[in-house]
Amino acid sequence: MTPRGMFKPGDVVRLKSNPDQVMTVAEAIVDFPNEPLWYECYWRAGGVWHEGRFAEHDLERDGQRS
Repeated sequence: MTPRGMFKPGDVVRLKSNPDQVMTVAEAIVDFPNEPLWYECYWRAGGVWHEGRFAEHDLERDGQRS
């Protein structure tokens, strides 16, 4: 089943609160059917790979500014 949502794995996104933080979506996560999606993302900083989970409303597509 493909979850609903704005982003899909492989999409390049930015944090709205820190537009310099560019990440790649690894997975869309459905915690609860009627709640917004969460996204597992990864990025490279300081020569090290990082990963984190972010709410859909905290992200925007790379190149998109709200």
